Amino acid sequence: MKKIKRMTCGLLPLLAGAAVLIEHYTVPNAQAVSGTLPVFIGILMCGVLILTLLSIQSSSVLNWLRDRSAWYTAIFLIFLVLDVLTQKTGIFGPPMFPSPDRLLAELVLDRSILLDCAGNSLKLLFTGYFWGMLIGLLTGIPAGRSRKARYWIAPILRVLAPIPSVTWMALFFVLSKSLFQGCVAMVAYSVWYPVASGIMRGILQVDHAYIEAAQTLGASSEWKILRYVTLPSVLPCLFQGMMR
Repeated sequence: MKKIKRMTCGLLPLLAGAAVLIEHYTVPNAQAVSGTLPVFIGILMCGVLILTLLSIQSSSVLNWLRDRSAWYTAIFLIFLVLDVLTQKTGIFGPPMFPSPDRLLAELVLDRSILLDCAGNSLKLLFTGYFWGMLIGLLTGIPAGRSRKARYWIAPILRVLAPIPSVTWMALFFVLSKSLFQGCVAMVAYSVWYPVASGIMRGILQVDHAYIEAAQTLGASSEWKILRYVTLPSVLPCLFQGMMR
């Protein structure tokens, strides 16, 4: 009985997937069919079936599947509704509303181009993120530790805070040698400000008693205080700046 209850979590998505397949094969088509949608739905149903079988023996998989069962069912039903409105009835047609079958077929056909574009986009994103993080650390730590450095850096952060990074897009592209460098500069600028300001505020909020305790225990150099006291204390502010 308990095993049957565990399997009901995956039963509803499987029924919804079966409804999509029945609808796709039985209802007449108003547009050309490539046959990609049934394969995609079948792969999704196999994944849900595997999770359902694993949930019989594993409570963690059961809880994971139970939390997401409604979402999986909704995904199958969305495919069903879209297929009816586009492929079967033609209420919504191309080029503005391609059918799921046609869309999936184009994704498979152009997969090499899409993967290349995704790889270049991720390269651009992580390159800009790296430089933004690095510059944010190199400006935020001195601004938090040194009053003289904060005298010059803090006003710049306050002035640039209300200006969106997209405002500087034209300037970045004009000053850069290539489009890639301009995009990297814009991403780096978008990351630099929240990281630098977050680190500066985090360092200023570090309790001075922690620094005195570290000095008493032998942290005599500035590097040891920064490594063992300041940086661990500002990690929440650093991650908060990274997520903004």
